[in-house]
Order: sequence, then structure tokens, then C-alpha cells
Amino acid sequence: MFSTKHICLYFAILSTLWKENQSIHESRITLSNTNLRFSPGNYPGQILSTFIDENNLLMSCVKICNQNILCRIFDINGVLPNQCRIFQGDINLHGTIISSSINNSQVGVIQFSNDLYAAYGQPCSSTLPEDRYLVCGGNFTWTCPQNTYWNPTISMCSAQSPILGSTCQQNLSMCRADLTFTCLQFNQCGPLSLSMGTTIASSTTQIANSPTTGLNYPYSIIVNKTTDNSIIVANSGGSQVIRLYDYNITTNNVSLVAQTWSGGNYLGLPFGIAIDPNQRSNLYVSDYNKHCVIKFTSMQVTTPMPSVVVGICGTSGTGTNALNTPGEIAIDSNGTLYIADSSNNRILKWKPGNPNGTIIAGSNVAGSNSFSLYTPRGVFLDENNSYIYVSDSNNHRIQRFSLFGGYPNNGTTVAGGNGQGASNNKLNTPFAVYVSTKTKALYIADSVNHRIQRWSQGAQSGVTMIGDPSGSSGNSATMLSSPYGIALNDDETFLYIADTGNHRIQRVQLI
Repeated sequence: MFSTKHICLYFAILSTLWKENQSIHESRITLSNTNLRFSPGNYPGQILSTFIDENNLLMSCVKICNQNILCRIFDINGVLPNQCRIFQGDINLHGTIISSSINNSQVGVIQFSNDLYAAYGQPCSSTLPEDRYLVCGGNFTWTCPQNTYWNPTISMCSAQSPILGSTCQQNLSMCRADLTFTCLQFNQCGPLSLSMGTTIASSTTQIANSPTTGLNYPYSIIVNKTTDNSIIVANSGGSQVIRLYDYNITTNNVSLVAQTWSGGNYLGLPFGIAIDPNQRSNLYVSDYNKHCVIKFTSMQVTTPMPSVVVGICGTSGTGTNALNTPGEIAIDSNGTLYIADSSNNRILKWKPGNPNGTIIAGSNVAGSNSFSLYTPRGVFLDENNSYIYVSDSNNHRIQRFSLFGGYPNNGTTVAGGNGQGASNNKLNTPFAVYVSTKTKALYIADSVNHRIQRWSQGAQSGVTMIGDPSGSSGNSATMLSSPYGIALNDDETFLYIADTGNHRIQRVQLI
């Protein structure tokens, strides 16, 4: 894309501008092929100036770029004839080269080398010659110019990122502070507000048709990915399931979905919830205390009445017809349920109408090898890739199993598995896992560490999205207390958290 020739004229300009400073080193400018222009990742944050020159556009553009210490990229004839545009940023990280419909359009890139930064960190004063690449800092040492940072890997000043959500490294100033960006604890550039949660329901929230007020130890949460994106919560301490809305303020009410129904029936401790993907008004709820899964048709309790579809309500067991303190549940496109049968240390697959389930992971005996589970609490179904992810809570890991792995099923550890702890390669009793359909990253409710971890596929460690990276609990906007449930909305712009110990639902913006 870039030609091998450099702009010799540029050196003549440098010599003319700074001929009194013989010690100044020269950078080079490389020109792209024609009919190309620069497309910045953040136009308002990168554009430095534009001007029109109908006589000698290239030479004028080079001159103006050279006079601006922030300039690293320019283009000519990119969007308008005879126009020069001057940009800051890194050509490889903060934008792309795209085609232009204007003939003779080109992109110029300043090429730097580390010998230009040999004086970095050395003493400076106003009596020393001017330097194009370093500035004399407040402590009278040569330092990087505005909107750049010292990159020790290449021993040069690199451009800070102006792009929200771009990757950054802690302890390096890689993000544009003038845009209020910092390197957040999950290693992305953005404002500090992205490390804070917004409470959308709490212990004081009024619940329509409920005999009690507010949330009481909410365990699980799902988003009903329909036009209204209603949020369903297992309000476990209140022995009820509720529905609330987040997007539309006019319908931002909270209502009771299920608690009691005729015949003296009631929910004991609702834990897992799932919605039929083909009939999105049909709700399934696992009752941890009653050892069964109940179906609520049309999310109501009258006509038809709720029905037990898995297990024997009120009785635990180890047979494949029974459950023992079931945790989270999932459902596939065929209506088959997948159940974290926690105290039985197994995952059951239960087809509609069948009197028995099939063990697809773990067994009735707790263990820590790749075939075993130890009190699994959460499940996430990735039907498109034929995987089920399991929060193997007391093994402090996330296991991935093939849906067609047979029995015994050999699992793969995809997060944690390094013992119990709060370091970034460990988990402590994870209760839930959610896999992004966009990035395939895992979001983990690292419950006893009071944090939400994001763990990229194949990574050896995770990053903390919200909560204390060191594992302490709290009730501020940046803290959590024993989060049990997590869910993403349809376009994955928000992460919802059942902040169980704080009796609230938190919303966190994703970038």
C-alpha cells in the first residue's frame, strides 16, 4: 500500500526550518499509493487541521505537518480536491487506509526511529536546542509530547489511543487523558465511569402485585431478547420471580411473575431461570430447595397452571429422574433443558416429556479431574458450537464440554483451574458464566471474589470488569458483594449483574 520512495523535499523543508539546530535528527515521511485516504478511528479526537492549497499541496501539507509536533499522519485530496488533512495517532492502531474517489489522493505517514528519542529522560533546559520529538518536562528532563507516551518496548514515544475500548496496558499512559480516557482495570481505554455500575433495581424497589418490597438476594438474571428486552430475575430470598424493564422509562416498572399459585403451591428458593427460545413467553425456573424445575406458560400462574417438568418437587435424589439442589438451567432450540444438578455434581440433559434425564457432564461423585465436577452452579449453552460451559464452583474453574461428548464426558478448563484465590489467573467459587456471541469472551460471576471477570478464549488469566480486582466486597458503584448471576443484552452493550449480597441489579456499559 505504501510506496518505497520517501519525500526528499521534506528534508529540504526541515533544513530550512531548523537550520540553526544542527543536532536535530530527521524523521521520514512515506507516501501511500494513489487513490487512497486515511479514515481515523476517532475523527474529532485525531484531526489537527485542514486547509486548501491549489498550487503546491504536497509540499504545503508536509510543511504544516512538520510544524505540528502532534502530526503523525496526513492525506491530500482525500475527501476534497486540493485539501490537506493533518492527523495525530498511529496509522496501524487508530485508523485505516481506505480508497478515495479523487485522483492523486495519497496518505503520508511520519516514520520514526528510536535514535530520535535518545535524549529521553536526560536533563533539559530552555538553553538547549529545540527538539521535534521530545519536550522539556516540568522536572527538566526530556519527555514525550502531549498525547504520546513512552513505549519501553521500542524505546520511542508512541501515540496514545483516542479510541474508546481500545486495548491498553496498565502502568503505561496509552490512553488519551485529554479525552478523559484512562486505562481501565479491564485493560481498555475509556472514562472511569465505565468501571461503575448503575442500579436498576434494589431492596427498596416497588414490585407490582408483590406482598413484599424490593429485591432480596437475587440469584439469577436473564434478558428476554425480544423487542422490549425485559429482564427476568430470580429474587430468591423473596421466593419469587420478577420482571423489570431497563430501556423504556415509560415501562420501567417491576412486576411479579411467579410466587404462589392455587393448591397451596409456591416457589421455595428459585435459582435458575430460562426462557424457551421458540416461545419466549414460556419460563422455566429451577427450585433449589424443592429439587425440581417448573414451567410457567405465558409467564403466569393461572391458565394453564405451572407444571413440574423435571425432578420430583419436594424430594431430592440421585437417580436420573431426580435432582438435588439444582442451580442454573439453559434450554436449546428443541426445548431440551440443561440443568446444573449441583449437589449431585453433574449436568443433566432433559428432553421435553421424558421422565428421566441424561448425564452429559460429571457424575454423582464430586471430583476435580477433567471428567468430574464439584458442586456446579451455573451453565451456559452455546448451541451453535455444540458446547456447554459449566461454573464448576467448588473446583474454582469454568469447564467446557461438548454436547456430543458421550459419557463420561471429558471437559476442558477454559478459565481458572489454578486453585482457589483472587489473583487474575484464579477464581473463587464462580456461580455463573456467560459467553459473548460477538467476541467469545467469557464473563464470569466470580462470586466469593466479589467481582466479574472477563476471560478471553485461550487466555491464561482474566481481567476484572467491575468489583475489586483483589477480591474485597463493597456496596459502592464500583463494588459488588457475592454476585451470583450475569447476563448480556441482545447487542452486548450492557452487562447485567445480580449483585446478590447487595440485594440489587447492576447495569454496566460494555465497550
